[in-house]
Amino acid sequence: MIGNLLYFAKIALIAWATFWLVENPGQVRIIWQGWQVDTSTGIFVALILLLAGLLVVLMLLFRGAQKTPGHLMRSYRAQKKQKAYALLGQGFLAIAQGQAQQAGKISKKLDRLLEQPEFTLLLAAQTAQLNGDDAAATTHYKEMLSHHHTALLGLKGLFFQARDKGDHHEALQIAEKAKAAHPNTPWVIREILPLQLALGLYEAALKTLAEAAQLKLLDPADITVKKVHALTSLAAIAKTDGDFDRLSDLAEKAYQAQPANAQAAILYADGLAHQNKARKAFKILEKTYALLPNEAVAIAWLNLHKPPPNPVDALRFLQNFTVAQAEHPVSLLLCGKAALTAKIWGEARRYFQRLLDGQAAPEKQVYLLMSRLENEEHHDHEKAQYWLKMALDDAVTSLD
Repeated sequence: MIGNLLYFAKIALIAWATFWLVENPGQVRIIWQGWQVDTSTGIFVALILLLAGLLVVLMLLFRGAQKTPGHLMRSYRAQKKQKAYALLGQGFLAIAQGQAQQAGKISKKLDRLLEQPEFTLLLAAQTAQLNGDDAAATTHYKEMLSHHHTALLGLKGLFFQARDKGDHHEALQIAEKAKAAHPNTPWVIREILPLQLALGLYEAALKTLAEAAQLKLLDPADITVKKVHALTSLAAIAKTDGDFDRLSDLAEKAYQAQPANAQAAILYADGLAHQNKARKAFKILEKTYALLPNEAVAIAWLNLHKPPPNPVDALRFLQNFTVAQAEHPVSLLLCGKAALTAKIWGEARRYFQRLLDGQAAPEKQVYLLMSRLENEEHHDHEKAQYWLKMALDDAVTSLD
């Protein structure tokens, strides 16, 4: 609005000045070195304005001439950069399509086009890998380490080379270098964790898991599984070393993170038993079994009894222990085996028959137990052979 008003004001001023000069023509005389010029005031003012305009145009042309070389150079560089980016895209597309020869040609073009060859090293390295030339790829990746912009990419390339060769120690060293230089890089944390677990570096793995959780790089459920794995592994080492306080502490953390984990519960109960806390150990195993029936948990619970129960008592104990999951296949198998050991044939047969009648296909182990039952109860070798054949057929089918 204000700009429009100023524009109209200027037009009005020019119109008024023109009108005033027409109404008051006047005369202008210029005498200079023997020359004399007579003209009207209007023409003189028009000449002054014309000269001023020409002067402005000349100044603009001069300034434009000064800027033109720089502008042309910038335009040339921009076009060069666009061409380089296009070639890089074509090069990586060629690699993705497995066209090693085409990728190699593009890499050479980029070397000639760019003044900073470090930006083509990644393309050259991946082209070498595509050609099966790991030595050349390693050389290119190492060259990338000397350039700030490509150092992390170089480490990543060297890491995957070492990992793919199965050299976990070298891969871990490279990953630790990348982590030291770029602590919160997602791929570094994701890749370093399985190496730490595979090499038994459980303390370091727990620290990495804490970082991954803080940065939300892994699914919480996956973090819990890996954390429990590291804790139970450390607890098992503590048990071997006879450090039962540490065993109990580590296993308790694992158990609290995943109460249904059989290994965590068994180790925790073992630690508690060595601390003369058998009652709590029983409860831990009972809770875990109720959450997810597991034969090892039941055996660990049975072994906590001092003195060990005889076969008949063991059956009764297991029947009470599994009551919350009485119809679960694991419970039926446990009680059936205990009944067979106690030579209570009728109960053993009932448990195995419930497994055979169940919705899920019976395991090979059930057929073998039925064969044993027929042998031990009736000495019926024909029926025993029948169940052995069923077990063999099941094994063959599972191979198919």
